[in-house]
Amino acid sequence: MMAEPSFRSVLMILVTVALAALLAGVVLNEFSSELDGLLGAEPAAPSATKLPPILQRVAEALSTEDLAALLAEQLVRPDSTRPSGWLRRNCYPFLINLKYERESLLAFFFDRTPFAFPRKTPVLGFEGAALAYFGVPPGRLTTGEAVLLFHIARFPDTPLPVDDPEQALELRNSLLQELFNDRLITRAQYHSESRRPLILSGSHPAVW
Repeated sequence: MMAEPSFRSVLMILVTVALAALLAGVVLNEFSSELDGLLGAEPAAPSATKLPPILQRVAEALSTEDLAALLAEQLVRPDSTRPSGWLRRNCYPFLINLKYERESLLAFFFDRTPFAFPRKTPVLGFEGAALAYFGVPPGRLTTGEAVLLFHIARFPDTPLPVDDPEQALELRNSLLQELFNDRLITRAQYHSESRRPLILSGSHPAVW
């Protein structure tokens, strides 16, 4: 028969739990203040930039939790190799979900997502990315171009292969196929968009 825990043992457990809760509260409060500095204490207004409707539609498919995790990863990335980066990666999504409405998260996603661009300084937001990658304002993006930028924003470790236009074209057509499979574009739109040339900003020629 197991002996009952002593009063001292129970007291030690309670003290340990209380200290852990206090430490967690201090850390979360510090991270919450950090987020206020990085994202602002007030809710973000929806992006005023004219975006292609397809971008709004594919973004709506992301859950609020996905948006919070994606935004947290973007904020933590410069510090990701340090232990504090691991802690922030696990705490930021919870706090972002708690502090901001979905509309604010979408605004952050469209306006503040960092886009790495080979041989150039990274740009923030879809407006800068549209100009950097395709040389046009976001309102003039084709469906294929828009979905490429969305893919880069979601998966920053797989940037657009600007030095391999044929691979970029293959990726675009694969993403268009996914849009068609998800019924976000019609069959006619899929065929029309997949036959467009892909013209990347800079010296790259159009790829058919």
